[in-house]
Amino acid sequence: MKLHGFKIMLFVVIGVLFLSVSFGFAETAEEYYNRGLVSCKQGNFTQAISDFSNSIEINPNFASAYYSLGWTYSELGRAPGAFKNLNQALELSKQQGNRKLEKKVNQELDYLNRIIRIKKGMLFPIISFALILLIWGSKHLFIKKEKLIAIFGEEKYRSDLLFIQGIILALLSSSIYYFMPIESYISKYKIHATICAIIALLGLFYISKSVALDIKRTKKRP
Repeated sequence: MKLHGFKIMLFVVIGVLFLSVSFGFAETAEEYYNRGLVSCKQGNFTQAISDFSNSIEINPNFASAYYSLGWTYSELGRAPGAFKNLNQALELSKQQGNRKLEKKVNQELDYLNRIIRIKKGMLFPIISFALILLIWGSKHLFIKKEKLIAIFGEEKYRSDLLFIQGIILALLSSSIYYFMPIESYISKYKIHATICAIIALLGLFYISKSVALDIKRTKKRP
C-alpha cells in the first residue's frame, strides 16, 4: 500500500515538474512578436511570418502582429496575405482606438492600392502604342523599302524605322508591366519592374533618335 501511494505521489510530482518546465518554455504572444521583429530586421522574413503567426494564434486580437505580418507579406510580394492581414490590423486598431497603428496600416494599404491602380492604368498606354504602331507601321508592311525611300527620302525612312522600333519597345514594356502578376510590383526585389524600365528607356532612346533625325532633316530644307 505504501509503495502504491509512493508511486502516485511520484507521478504527481513528475507531472507538476513537467507542467512547470513546459509553461516555463512556452512563449507569449509578445515574445513571438518581438522575435518576429528581430527576424524582419535580419531579413529572415520566413521566420518572421512564423513568429507573427504564432503570436496571432496565442492572441487573436494582437493588432500590431497582424500589421507586421501583413507588412512582411508585402515585402515578399505576396499580395493576398498582405491585404488580408493589413485589413484585419485596420479593423482591430479602430476597435482598440490605436490611432497611430491605424495610420501606419492605412499608409501601407494606400501603397498597395496605388500599385494596383498603376497596373490597371497601363491598359491605356498599351492601346495607344498599339494604335500608333498600326497606323505608323502599316506602310512599312505593305510597301517595299525602295518605294518608301523614293517617296519620303532616306533620312525620313530611317527616322520612321527608329520611331517604330521605339514604339514597339514601349508597347512591350507597358504590356509586360500590365500582365505581370501583382506580386512582382510589391516584391522587395522588383526585378520585373526594373526590366520594364530598361526596355522603356531603350524605346525612348530610339524615339529621341527619330526626332533628332527629323529636326536635322527640316534644318536642311531651304
